[in-house]
Amino acid sequence: MSGDAATGHVGAPNETEVRRLVAAGVLHEPWTEAMGSRYRSRAEAVLTACASRWLEADITAMLSLLDGDAQQAVVQVLCEAAGVPYRPGLFLVEGSDFRRYHPVAHADRRNIDLVVIDKDWAPIIAIEAKFNAACNGRTNYCSDAHAGWSNQLVCYLHGCTHPALDIKNKVKFLWLSLDGEVGTELTHVRGAVTPRDAVRYPWNKKILEEALERQTAAMPQWRTVSWAALYDSLRSHVPEHAEALIGLLTPVQMKRV
Repeated sequence: MSGDAATGHVGAPNETEVRRLVAAGVLHEPWTEAMGSRYRSRAEAVLTACASRWLEADITAMLSLLDGDAQQAVVQVLCEAAGVPYRPGLFLVEGSDFRRYHPVAHADRRNIDLVVIDKDWAPIIAIEAKFNAACNGRTNYCSDAHAGWSNQLVCYLHGCTHPALDIKNKVKFLWLSLDGEVGTELTHVRGAVTPRDAVRYPWNKKILEEALERQTAAMPQWRTVSWAALYDSLRSHVPEHAEALIGLLTPVQMKRV
């Protein structure tokens, strides 16, 4: 019996649909090949409606594989939301690739999900992408600069994933989520610190109150963008391939709701 444990079906499908999207110029062939046969097989399972798992990490990887008009459709929305003038030549990379290949090396293993860069790998927009996942955070989550309790909302703004990804360098930060607003200040995030936490955990009251202050100051420095806005842009710019791409940019479990 042959099969792919990640897709949960017997006999992993051929990559016909993935190859079609590559041939159409909406998936970047070198990067798609570099993802390996296991990832491509799982993507094919999504396209043929026989995948059992397709997670947020798979989707952020897929965003970085977009090419041509599809990638530019997404980048335009991200630029609009961040308040950055769009220009041809900007493109998306995964945060892990940015950390590895940016001219300035960085050892921290944490990554923001995606980065819009120019041809010289100068960062323009840093994006944290969420569907249902909560905001990551804990005590000593970050460096001494954010000692105590911190989370992605606070420390990601200040170069914790890479020194070039810092608001001091005029990089814009976007929170990509299911919320429908585009370009507005971020006001709420699942799993973020709330005033109730200091009451719920009185032994950590001081640390949580300080964390809430930092988070409150950080929130307006993030702008919002929605998955729906990305999907709509794909429908407008690459209508013949949009639904396949949207399928690859949606968790499998959401399709069953």
